[in-house]
Amino acid sequence: MPTAAGGDRRGIAEADRSMNVAATGLGSAAAIGALTALGALVLPARAARPAAVGIGTALTGAAGAVAGVAAMIGPGFAIALPGLLPLAGVSIAVDALGGLFVAVTGAVTVAAGVYQPFMQLRPLADDRRRQGLCCVRGLATVI
Repeated sequence: MPTAAGGDRRGIAEADRSMNVAATGLGSAAAIGALTALGALVLPARAARPAAVGIGTALTGAAGAVAGVAAMIGPGFAIALPGLLPLAGVSIAVDALGGLFVAVTGAVTVAAGVYQPFMQLRPLADDRRRQGLCCVRGLATVI
């Protein structure tokens, strides 16, 4: 009597991909960053927004730092999304050298996330200074 057919009967078997810590770290950093941005839009201005955004920024940086260190000491990560942008597509690749830069950027983002709630509590004389700091923080997270 033959054995039962698996889930790939009359089709192509799916590939079992190994776990990649660099890919998991970059994916979680993107997800945490998106949730932090959503929280910044939804939460009330003075109640919990500075703390939530600071914690989210620090967690985003920590996930990025983990991804960078994992890329430095282990296998790199590469993904191609040709249909995301017309004509050019998107290709993301992190090797050992790129992992160094991702780890350093993640560590700086952790420091900015820890410092951010305390900066929001200080009364500032000029609102342009606060807006400038928000732009620099956002730029550091994106890079």
